[in-house]
Amino acid sequence: MIIVAVPIIVITLVVFTFSGGLLKAMWERAVPVPMYIYSPLELITTELTFSLVCALFIGIPLMMYEAFMFVGKGCTAMKKSFSKV
Repeated sequence: MIIVAVPIIVITLVVFTFSGGLLKAMWERAVPVPMYIYSPLELITTELTFSLVCALFIGIPLMMYEAFMFVGKGCTAMKKSFSKV
């Protein structure tokens, strides 16, 4: 879990620094009306959510790799045979 969580947190923090400009550019191209912000917390929450979604999108290959490596260990044949007690 730490192998996946640390890169996701780091990517989230990196994207968060640029999220204001990215959101503004996306909003201007997608919707021709101005964006209204009703509270400061709303802006921070939106930027953090956007950053987390971007980090999860970028981190999906790592998550899938770690999941397959975890499951793959259980799918291999066991080398020890268990004797009946």
